[in-house]
Amino acid sequence: MRRTVVRLAWLAAACTAEELTTLWPYPASVHAGDGTHPICPGLRARLEPASRDLERALGRFRAHAFAHGPHGGECDARAIAELRVRVRNARAELQAGVDESYELKASCAAAGGGGGGGGGGCAIDVDAATQFGAFHALTTLAQLVSYDFASGAYALAGMPLLRVRDAPRFAHRELLVDSARHWLAPAALGALVDAMAMAKLNVLHWHLSDSTSFPLCLRAAPALCAAGAFSARERYARADVARLVAHAAQRGVRVLAELDVPGHAASWCRGYPRVCPAADCAEPLNPARADTFALLEALLDELLGAPAGGGASRGALLPERLLHLGGDEVDTRCWEASDEIIAWLRARGLSAADAYGRFVLRAHELAAARGAVVVGWDEIFEALGGTLPRSTIVQVWRPWSRASSLANVTAAGLRALSSPDPAWYLDSLDVNWTAAYAHEPCDGLSAAQCARVVGGGGAMWGERADGSDVEATVWPRLAAIAERLWSPRARSETARAEPRLRAFRCLLLARGVAAAPVGNARARDAPRAPGGCAEQ
Repeated sequence: MRRTVVRLAWLAAACTAEELTTLWPYPASVHAGDGTHPICPGLRARLEPASRDLERALGRFRAHAFAHGPHGGECDARAIAELRVRVRNARAELQAGVDESYELKASCAAAGGGGGGGGGGCAIDVDAATQFGAFHALTTLAQLVSYDFASGAYALAGMPLLRVRDAPRFAHRELLVDSARHWLAPAALGALVDAMAMAKLNVLHWHLSDSTSFPLCLRAAPALCAAGAFSARERYARADVARLVAHAAQRGVRVLAELDVPGHAASWCRGYPRVCPAADCAEPLNPARADTFALLEALLDELLGAPAGGGASRGALLPERLLHLGGDEVDTRCWEASDEIIAWLRARGLSAADAYGRFVLRAHELAAARGAVVVGWDEIFEALGGTLPRSTIVQVWRPWSRASSLANVTAAGLRALSSPDPAWYLDSLDVNWTAAYAHEPCDGLSAAQCARVVGGGGAMWGERADGSDVEATVWPRLAAIAERLWSPRARSETARAEPRLRAFRCLLLARGVAAAPVGNARARDAPRAPGGCAEQ
């Protein structure tokens, strides 16, 4: 992590010559003019090296940048007509910490450099460390293209010389989606991923199970979804997961699954009652029975692959090396009401709190044996502190808890994610975008501690959202979080950000994303009166 900070030190000091109001999240360094230049919708593209991933990204760029079609016929002879994309490592693996940096340059030979290739010597050059950096570069480029309805022509902002040098501030930038409180169709999850990529978010944290339902159908434990789903229709097949993972990977988005244990697991008992304390007192999962850990191992084998000496196996359903095992809000009263568990605790000289810690460590051990890096909610640190494995990533959601704060987690040498309630909890409908934008993950931390904050994200808990309103609940507030995680720390003024956020909300609407008005006092409320998208 420290090497990355040093390598990108130039980003923090970069200056902006002219703020471009259509960019979100704002790049690390922008040097731009205040004019525009014609750009041809039939832009010739040279991909080096050519790949299916880059071809798909180029197709998305064309659809976004030239959404109104080539109505103007032949392009202006001066128009930018060539795009050159060079990727230094086009086979980079989509895993935590992959290099997402890029450089984007648009210029004309007569305007001080840039090289020819058509369009009066005008061209756009993208240089990216990996294909994922190239995806981000094309996202930025599409935001800079505008359409003139009178002439039917497109133009590129920031000319006569545009140069963007960019990389994310934090490597992990997520949206947590909870499909256990309300089921979300695979198409809805895919649409959320599409919108995430527009804001340069790169992790879909999929909260797959909870007390209310277990909708994922797995071969190793078919009764989990058969008895645990809301209905026969509200389930996920293995093929649904595989398609979502592939769809997300093509956009540079990783799918991080969460199986929350030992709490939030009452739905497990419907299909496998032996893993729970009692029929009328269903959670946390029973720590006294081998059945509990045998079931957990079977799930991990299918999701991650059987233990193979490091790394996920070829047959794993999830290629992502991070696995979230929850650990939050565990109420041990069901353990303390069970004669079986009480006897088990006494025989080992354990308290219920000890048993919780033991369960967490055992679950982490099982996941690690299958090549996973475990993520858990901050309760696991509050209970176990520095005895957690050093590879553990602690997701801090309780800013009011001194015992498990970001400061304490990072001071203990552990890596952390920031998802504070309520500022970054998207189900908090009375928290507006300015509160989300104001949260700075590294406030009060030393440079060394800040280096251990690998990122964070917005949490869309599903008690009060389903497919009918999830997009309007998430957007545009998630965009505020996305910029705090991508852009330099100094970019934190809401007054400067608001015009750009309004423009980004308009962009989301234009691309079919149901983003709520920016000015809402309460998230996802409808517009208050007729007007343009930027006025809402």
